[in-house]
Parts: sequence; structure tokens; C-alpha cells
Amino acid sequence: MKSLIIAFIVTVIAVGSSVAQELTAKEQEIVKAVVERHKQNTECDTIDTDTPDYELIRFKTKTEFRSDTVVVLVACSYHAYQVSWVAYSTYDDGAEPEVSILSFPTTNDGKEWTASKFLMTPDWDTKSKTLNTFYKGRGLADCGAYQSYRWNDYSFYLFSSNYQICCFGKEAFEEIPACKKVKDIYPLPDDKWPLVFQFKGTK
Repeated sequence: MKSLIIAFIVTVIAVGSSVAQELTAKEQEIVKAVVERHKQNTECDTIDTDTPDYELIRFKTKTEFRSDTVVVLVACSYHAYQVSWVAYSTYDDGAEPEVSILSFPTTNDGKEWTASKFLMTPDWDTKSKTLNTFYKGRGLADCGAYQSYRWNDYSFYLFSSNYQICCFGKEAFEEIPACKKVKDIYPLPDDKWPLVFQFKGTK
């Protein structure tokens, strides 16, 4: 029992420090401004938290005429099996940070589009410069959406979207035609979820 308690404490510490970063003085100033802006966001549960979980991403400019863009992902609301985050952006131009909320294009079928201010369980991949998100349709994570975003020097654009509408054991198998087709082979592994959109142009 004692070893389980120790393991639990270590896990909590690891999770709590997963977004810890070494920041410059300017980046610390930016994070402070973002947190103050975040506390005005009444759509989030973490507005009363002194310093909510966050992750800072810096996009270096390719010209001498523009400043680096800094995006700060901030935990917004804690759900049963996942956390929603909000992305704030500003420029590291030496001036007082002017913070804006980013919106992200999203689609469930590749035909109808909408914009969302919330990211579910985002994961920034530094190597590929890709922001991956995972929305669980329910706790078992047998349905939902995987979406990947990339940066185009000004904003994020949707690079790919995999969407699984069929939740195992749900009425979807009787009500949704697409689900009836996979009823006998369900649940599908998440790497087999239908690809509904793939970006093929240039950024």
C-alpha cells in the first residue's frame, strides 16, 4: 500500500510539472499577461487559478521586419477524461504584450466547417512543428476526433482530421448509416479512424 501511495505522489508531481519550461524574462512577462487575459475568460474553469497549466511555443520569424510570435496554450476546463485548452498569441516585439485568442478551423466530415477556440488534449510536436489534438467522444476513447494543425507564419491551419462518429454500444449503430457498416468489426483502433480531411495545398 505504501509503495502505491508513493507511486501516486510521484505521478502527480510528474503530471504537474509536465509543462514546466525555462523562460526568458520577456517570456515570463508574456506568460503573466496571458494569465491575466485568461482570468477574464469566463468560459474556463481555471480563471480562479493563480497560475494554470500552460505551455509556451515560440515561432521565430523568417525576416528582420517581423517579430517572433509567441503562442501560449493554457488549460481551460478539466473534464472527466480530458482537458480543454485555449491558445493565446502575442508578439515578442519589446512592447507590452497585446494578447489575442486564436481560433482553429475544424470539421467532422471535410465538408462543413466551423471555428473553435478550444483544443482538447493538445500536444505540441517540436520536431514536426505540429499541434496534435485528441477529442474523446466518451471515456473509453473508442470514438471522437484526432486533428493536427500546423503554423503558416500567421496562424494555425488544419493539416489533417480523423473523425470516428460511431461510439461502441451506442444507438449510433442503428441511427447512423456509416456506423451500420462497421458494426460487426467495431471497435476500430484509433489508427484506423476515417480520414475526413487532409491538407494538400501550400501554406
